[in-house]
Amino acid sequence: QEGPSTIRLETDGTTVDALLDGTLGLLTALLEDRVVLRGSPAELLRAWDAWRVWLNGAVRCRSMRAVSARWRSGGARRGGRCAALGSRRAR
Repeated sequence: QEGPSTIRLETDGTTVDALLDGTLGLLTALLEDRVVLRGSPAELLRAWDAWRVWLNGAVRCRSMRAVSARWRSGGARRGGRCAALGSRRAR
């Protein structure tokens, strides 16, 4: 049985904007250290898969426009670092 995840993700608002806009790919962001992931290899592979799936869905989801607008207005940012964008359970 596995314990809690120890993954650490670091990025900035400009990078999140570029990822959401589709002007920056996740692999490029990782290679350029614009997104930094730290953790065990198994955890990093799971995080990579999960984030890639989320981003692929996010750029196709109509409701992401509202989330993106909130993000860009500063409603989801704290101190220049990324904060949780929030989520809702599907009904």
